[in-house]
Amino acid sequence: KKKKKHQRKKEKVNMQGGNLVEVLDKVKAQLSQRGAKGIRGLGRTFRQMDSFDGNKKVDSQEFSTGLREAGCELNNEEISILFGYFDKNSDGVVDFDEFLVGIRGKLNPR
Repeated sequence: KKKKKHQRKKEKVNMQGGNLVEVLDKVKAQLSQRGAKGIRGLGRTFRQMDSFDGNKKVDSQEFSTGLREAGCELNNEEISILFGYFDKNSDGVVDFDEFLVGIRGKLNPR
C-alpha cells in the first residue's frame, strides 16, 4: 500500500513539474509581449501586483489578480502552481527577489 501511495505522489510531482515549465514559459511570453522584458519592466509588474497594500510582498490573491491584470491568461491551477514555485521560502507570500528569480532565473553576481 505504501508503494502505491509513494508512486501516486511521485506522479503528481512529475506532472506538476511538467506543468510548471509550461506555465512559466507562458507567463514569460505574455509578460514579454506587454513590455516586461527587463528587470525594470518586471519591477513595474510586481509593483502593480503589490499596489493593494504596498508591503513589497504579494500574497496569493494579489499574485492572481496582478498576473491577470498584467495580461496573463492563466487558470486557477496554473496560478497555484506558479505561486508555489515562486514562494521559495514557503512563507505564503512572494517578495520581489523571489518573483525576479522565478521569472529570470538567478542573476550572475557582479
